[in-house]
Amino acid sequence: MRILISAYACEPGSGSEGGYGWNYPSELARRGNQVHTVVPERWREGVEREIARAPHDRLTFHFVAEREWPLRLGWTLGSALRYFLWQWDAAQAALRLDALHDFEVVHHVSYGTLLGGSFMWRLGKPFVFGPTGGGQVAPSAFLTYFGTFSRSEAVRTMVTKHLWRLDWPAIRAARSARVVLASNRETALLAGRMGAQRVESMLDVYLPDHIVPSTPTARAPRESVRLLWVGRLLARKGQQLTVEALDLVPGTVAVELDIVGDGPVEADFRGWLGDTRRVHPVKLRGRIPWSDVHRAYDDADVFIFTSLRDTVGIQLLEAMAHALPVITLDHQGAAELVPDDAGIKVPVTSPSETRRGVADAILRLAASPELRATLGDAAHRRALEFTLSKRISDVEALYVEVASIGAAAAHASDEPAYVELNERQTESESDDFTPRRYVQFARHLRGDGSSVLDVGCGVGRGGRVLKRMIPGITLMGLDCVPGRIERIPPGVYARAFCATSMAMPLEGASVDCIVAGEFIEHLSEADVDRTLQEFARVLRPGGKLLMTTPNPSYWRLRLTGRSVLGGAHLSEHQASKLAARLRRHGFSGATVCGSGRWSKYLGERFPLPAAYGSYLITAHTG
Repeated sequence: MRILISAYACEPGSGSEGGYGWNYPSELARRGNQVHTVVPERWREGVEREIARAPHDRLTFHFVAEREWPLRLGWTLGSALRYFLWQWDAAQAALRLDALHDFEVVHHVSYGTLLGGSFMWRLGKPFVFGPTGGGQVAPSAFLTYFGTFSRSEAVRTMVTKHLWRLDWPAIRAARSARVVLASNRETALLAGRMGAQRVESMLDVYLPDHIVPSTPTARAPRESVRLLWVGRLLARKGQQLTVEALDLVPGTVAVELDIVGDGPVEADFRGWLGDTRRVHPVKLRGRIPWSDVHRAYDDADVFIFTSLRDTVGIQLLEAMAHALPVITLDHQGAAELVPDDAGIKVPVTSPSETRRGVADAILRLAASPELRATLGDAAHRRALEFTLSKRISDVEALYVEVASIGAAAAHASDEPAYVELNERQTESESDDFTPRRYVQFARHLRGDGSSVLDVGCGVGRGGRVLKRMIPGITLMGLDCVPGRIERIPPGVYARAFCATSMAMPLEGASVDCIVAGEFIEHLSEADVDRTLQEFARVLRPGGKLLMTTPNPSYWRLRLTGRSVLGGAHLSEHQASKLAARLRRHGFSGATVCGSGRWSKYLGERFPLPAAYGSYLITAHTG
């Protein structure tokens, strides 16, 4: 297959997001696919070094520079804005690449956050989004652990729970994806609320096959049970919660804790650790090489993961691969990854109860080497389900499925369903705006030839307007609903056809102009392309196409979280995406202007496109 991957993080030989950005494309290429990957410029050195070490002619990386000026706004806001702008620039690059390679599938791999969105849907190809998280929030009772970050965490929670309706790039990406791969239940629910047409569960963790030992690691009992915590030292990761729970374990129990990782709160955390005499030894090792992290897993007896907000946590899977029994919080992706027989999942209630629950779990595992071994064996079995080879096999099968769905739809439209859906939607037979829409068409048609095809003509209300404003016009009508064709008054159309736009009963190059008012949104995504092919076929060289369609960026839709989709509307069309589609089908000179009810007051050239409920797009053949 010809595959395009978007990866904001891409670092050969690393874990988490950076590893995913490298592993997906390289493994897919190794399996014989032709893979192109769009990544930020800052990853060039590491990527090119790895490609020089192991060249692959089916794997190509394209580097897109990031804009640095947003970082002047501060890290929290600046990094988010930089990511958003890079996504747009990456999609622009992807559109140019698609013109050369005609990709069969487009996949946004990272960052794996639903609220970050993606613009890769603009290619108009089968689009896979994820695995992604972002729907999870930190428990409100635990915000005291966030310190100076508590306010920003509260804002993030508000956005995730309520203000996501304003995040139009994320909503557009979710609705445009053939499938959204959700890494936890919370994200799956949010994707559904955003209008995703299909949501599948896929935990955002896997490991290269060679990392997972074929047999569980055996551990001999020792005097002191070693606990291990691994992760970035961030306010949301819950490292302080782990230490506080350890302090509740009686000093007569021989346990010690190693903490591996660094991060923005490291200095504050070190200071906090040193302020109080600890009941048990706690060693903060800082950041260590990935290979050393895996040795730390082998040297430990129990793994603790107390993140207060996390999509899943790759550390959990790494520890399980090394047959470590797990203590974790019973929420978000961790609850789904860790089966009941592989660890102890502590309920998230109040801070005091949860700390006590973690302490009790430490006591229980410290007292029983046999239980640790039993849970560790089950953890290892679970980790074997999350190898890179299995993940890529699953993803590749998904690619084939979504691509074949599109191909099947392109060749086997359900025409009776179109008739039924449009018979139910009767607004076009009575609404007051249809005549005004055709007035706009007539203004753009003057001098554009004498033969005009009105696609989606309904009962001829728009055709009557065209005949009145351009008396010498030769007008033909086409609609898929037989009852509407039968009710067209005499004298409006020279000929009227009952047919679909995917198979029009007209000779090639036989029409000067086509008008299609609020029509194309009534087609499935696949039939949009078939229709544009038919339009190009029946138009004469230099012929003109005029279409209006609802504007997905309309401000009222954004504010209310509503969609163009629903009822007889099967697809929605951003202007830039529709213009790109027209170019692929041989049209040129695509221009866009405002339409809809507000055009009465604003005209059609108002500089803010979101002010219009619909837009008019015009283009020429040849």
